[in-house]
Amino acid sequence: MWLINSLEPDFRTISNLCKENLLAIKETFMAFTTILRGENLLGEELTLDGTRIHANNSIKRSFTPKVTAKKLQHIEGRIQKLEAYLKAMDTYDEREETLRLDIPRDKCLTS
Repeated sequence: MWLINSLEPDFRTISNLCKENLLAIKETFMAFTTILRGENLLGEELTLDGTRIHANNSIKRSFTPKVTAKKLQHIEGRIQKLEAYLKAMDTYDEREETLRLDIPRDKCLTS
């Protein structure tokens, strides 16, 4: 504070600073995060200081690790069912094409 003689910027000054230097701020943050991770000073969780976040989440909508694992398992099951269905359709299509190829063309036209 002694460098700027206790001057305090107003909200417009801070807003303009952020708008005009957004790319530089992002690059600085990324470089700082990279340095911290390189020195193993940063854990898996990141926190924000001074940010107000209004949370609106019911117990039914929250995603705990257990719920996330259960939902992923459900999604994997649906993917497997879809793959089985597509494989069955391919088999059916191949069988149908084979049946058509076995029937002589003149009999196919008369029926």
